[in-house]
Amino acid sequence: NCHCKLQQNFQEMIYILDSMEELKMRLLSDDYGKHLMGVEDLLQKHSLVEADINVLGERVKVVVQQSQKFNDDETTEGYRPCDSAIIVERVQQLEHAYHELVKLAVERRARLEESRKLWQFYWDMADEENWIKEKEQIVSQGDIGHDLITINLLLSKHKALENEISSHEPQLASVVAVGEDLVKQGHFGAERIQSRLNDTLDSWKHLQELVAFRRKRLEEAVDFHQFFADADDVDIWMLDALRLVSSED
Repeated sequence: NCHCKLQQNFQEMIYILDSMEELKMRLLSDDYGKHLMGVEDLLQKHSLVEADINVLGERVKVVVQQSQKFNDDETTEGYRPCDSAIIVERVQQLEHAYHELVKLAVERRARLEESRKLWQFYWDMADEENWIKEKEQIVSQGDIGHDLITINLLLSKHKALENEISSHEPQLASVVAVGEDLVKQGHFGAERIQSRLNDTLDSWKHLQELVAFRRKRLEEAVDFHQFFADADDVDIWMLDALRLVSSED
C-alpha cells in the first residue's frame, strides 16, 4: 500500500512537471504586444498563467509533504518502498522547476509592464501630435481680414487660441517627462522614444513660431488699416474745414 502511494506521488510529480513545461513555453513567448490593446490583452492572459502557477504551487507543497512523510515513515518503520535519495532528488527537481517557473513569470510580467508603458507613451504622444497638427492647420489657414472690425475680431480669436495653446503646455510636458524617464531608465524602446520626443518637441516649437508670426501679421494689419482710417478722418476734417472757409467767403 505504501509502495502504491509512493507510485501515485511520483505520478503526481510527473503531471505537475508536464503542466509546468506547458506554462514555461507560454512564459518564454517573445510577444510583448504590438499596441496598447495588445499589451492589455497579454497582461490579462498573464494573470491567468500566474493563477495557474499558484495552483501548481499548492500541488507542489502537498507532494513535497507526502514525500517527506515517506522518508520519515521509512526511518521509523524501517520499511523502504524506495531509496530515500531518489525521493529527495525528485523533490529537489520539482522545487527547482517550480522556482524557475515563478522567476520566468516575474520576468515576463516586468517585461509586459515595460511594454505597456511604451505603448501608453506612444498612445499619449499620438494624441499630442494630433492636437499640435490641428492647431497648426488653424493657424496656417487663418485669413487676415480686410477691414478693422474683421481684423480686430480675428485678433481676439487668435489671443484665445494662444491661451488655449499655453494652457495645454503642461499636458504635453507631462507626456514628455514620461518619455524622458523611460529613456533614462534604459527602456528597451529608448531610441525610438527619444526620436519621437525630438519630433514632437520640434512640432511644438514650429506651432509656437506660427502663432507668433500670425499675431505679428494681424497686429501689422491693424496698424495699417488704422493708419488709413486715421488718414480718412483727417481728409474729412480738412474737407469740412475747407467747406467752412469757402462758405464764409
